Amino acid sequence: MKKWLINLSLVLLFPAGIFLMDGCYPNDTISIDQTDVVMTGYYDSVNFKSLSTYYMPDTIFPITDDTTNVKPINDQDKILKSIADNMAAYGYLRIYYTDSTTLPDLMLAVSAIKITTVNVGWWYPYYPGWGWGWGWGWG
Repeated sequence: MKKWLINLSLVLLFPAGIFLMDGCYPNDTISIDQTDVVMTGYYDSVNFKSLSTYYMPDTIFPITDDTTNVKPINDQDKILKSIADNMAAYGYLRIYYTDSTTLPDLMLAVSAIKITTVNVGWWYPYYPGWGWGWGWGWG
């Protein structure tokens, strides 16, 4: 009976172990393009061919979890230039704030989310290990 129970547990645990180890795939990197998020709100009734101008501020608005220390976004000029180049490629004309006589058809509000995450853990030679090797030492 004991041998049968051991064999059954090996038959069940071995495939389960392989299945669980398959969850962490080496070199499964995600590129920056795959993590970018773009949100767009529009009405189906809008004829986009009739829209030709847009307004975009010269600042990227940071959305952070720490509102006491808001710093400008690094390389925001490059990001805003890339957006402006893409809009120009689609045929839109950028209107600046100083052009108060012309109202833009679209307004772009560019923002970036910044979240600070702190993970706490341990690794040699810190707690709870001591001595050489993994875990509680070589004994």
